[in-house]
This record gives sequence, C-alpha cells and structure tokens, in this order.
Amino acid sequence: VLAIAIPMAWLKEPVYQSDMQVLVESNYQSKNLSASYLEQEFADSGIEIDYATQLKVLKSSEILKRAITKLGWASDEDSEQELIDSLRKSLSISQLIAEESSSKDGTETNIVEVVYNASSPYETKRVLETLREVYFVYNLEQQEKRLKDGLSFINNQIPEARRELTEAETALTEL
Repeated sequence: VLAIAIPMAWLKEPVYQSDMQVLVESNYQSKNLSASYLEQEFADSGIEIDYATQLKVLKSSEILKRAITKLGWASDEDSEQELIDSLRKSLSISQLIAEESSSKDGTETNIVEVVYNASSPYETKRVLETLREVYFVYNLEQQEKRLKDGLSFINNQIPEARRELTEAETALTEL
C-alpha cells in the first residue's frame, strides 16, 4: 500500500486554497449615536441586509462574468460560460457564524467568507482580489442606481408640489 501511495502522492497536483472575508453592511445606514441631525433624520435605520441574496449575488453570472473579463480569461461565449461554471464550482461562499462560548449555537455575523480553490497559489489570490473589486464596483453601481431612482421620484413630485403651492397661494390671496 505504501509503495502505491507514495508515487500517487508525488504525482498528484497540489490544490491551493485562499479565502477572504467581506463585511456586508449598508454604508448609508446611520448607527452612530453622534451623527448629525440630518443623518439621524434621513438615514434609513430600518434597512436589513438579506444575506442569502448577497451570497447569490457573489456567485451570480453577472459578477463572475465581470471577474472573468477583468482577469482576461474569456475568449468566446461558450468558453465564457464554461469558465463561469468552473469558477462557481471552485468558489465556496458562506456567512460566518460567531462562536460564542456561552451557547451551543453561534449567531450569524455581518461577514461573508469567500473561499477559492485552484492549482496555483497566485491564481487563488488574484481571483479573490478581482472578485472583491468586482463586487465592490457592483455594489457602488447598485447604490448609485437606487439614489438616482430616489432623486428621479423626488424630481417627478416637484411640479405637483409647485402646482399645489400656487393653488394654495391663490386661495390664500382670495381669502
């Protein structure tokens, strides 16, 4: 058995694993007690993060396609989908659980752990760094989209508010 196991161990290609932890929090939530009045008044403190969605976003085709493009791996549509599937299989994404000594069950944290396995230690690091950058840019884009949608809604309400103000002024002058 030893005579077979040693050559197999020498011939087997090593697998490297890298991991990163991402703090998933809303950057427009105001939890600071010394925040200004405007921040306390207008920051939405009721927003809760859906971690299941964040985990799915990290493994989504859009994020992985962006990462593959940034890594320079993709050449055509078919190989791109194969690369996405391969990358998805090599990724393990989960929400970290806080280990508390006083209880048997840990509580979930705001941290998501991403683990990547590959045959090169440099590739694992490069892929995780690229994935972090792509995820960060994606979140900024989503936040910008939400803000634009909010501003668009407010801008659409301004003409109606002006019309009502004009009517109220007219009614007041008539009174």
